[in-house]
Amino acid sequence: MADDNIELNDSFERLLLQSDDEHDSDLMETIQQDESDESDSADSESTDGGSDDERVVLKLMENLLGHGRILYTDNWYTSMNLAKSLLENKTNLVGTARKNRIGFPKHVTSLKLKKGDYVAEQNGDGIMILKWKDKREVIMLSSIHDGSITERGKPAVIVDYNKGKSFNDLSDQLGSYCPYVRETMKWYLRIFFHIITQVSIVNAVHLYKLHSGKNIKIVQFKRDIVSSILQLEKPTSSGRKHQLEKEPGEGTIRKRRCTECYNKLSKEFGATIARNRARMVLDENLS
Repeated sequence: MADDNIELNDSFERLLLQSDDEHDSDLMETIQQDESDESDSADSESTDGGSDDERVVLKLMENLLGHGRILYTDNWYTSMNLAKSLLENKTNLVGTARKNRIGFPKHVTSLKLKKGDYVAEQNGDGIMILKWKDKREVIMLSSIHDGSITERGKPAVIVDYNKGKSFNDLSDQLGSYCPYVRETMKWYLRIFFHIITQVSIVNAVHLYKLHSGKNIKIVQFKRDIVSSILQLEKPTSSGRKHQLEKEPGEGTIRKRRCTECYNKLSKEFGATIARNRARMVLDENLS
């Protein structure tokens, strides 16, 4: 069985596969329903088995199937049909689930539990459905776990799920540092900037560390990218200095605005701002 673990992210369907000598990332975008339609989506999943989501997952996994890998999903994608399809392709599934999914035993998902209690059932295909209550109720599906409990009293499937998805959580955390994405109603702009400024940069900094052996913070890595693209160079000339030459003679010394500064600021910001920002220099008014 391969050691590689994969997680499917809920916002942009991403498969992140990491091993000691490679880092591959495949990304597919799908138009998610508006938040106002999410409840309708959940209802439709209970009747059609989430076949559209299943096709998305299998499409993303097509080059990774057949090697005994483990796919970690959230409750948007986890379903009995998906687990069966993956098992047919020698791939396992572990994920949180919604209680109204088709094929889930209702006597398990609807059972009232006290804190710390759990119930689990495994079908003939080796797929387990587990319900556990801690601070809230959690429903898990797994094709590789039984209902065993760790020494701390937590189901083993939940412990392994948290470990399996930890890399993607780190990826999201790195991508969130000094984000470029701003609020916009255009979904395609959100996708574009998410791919360019988060997914691509997180992968790039990982590859840089892997091949260079250097440890660099992602914020500095972004600055280096910007400097490289803009090809920033230091100015070669110092420009004119803010001073007036004194002419021989007697007169009154006073301060006045630097003409060069005023003209430059006036063109860019207007006369009012130019009057306030132009530097004052000494001037001798000859009598």
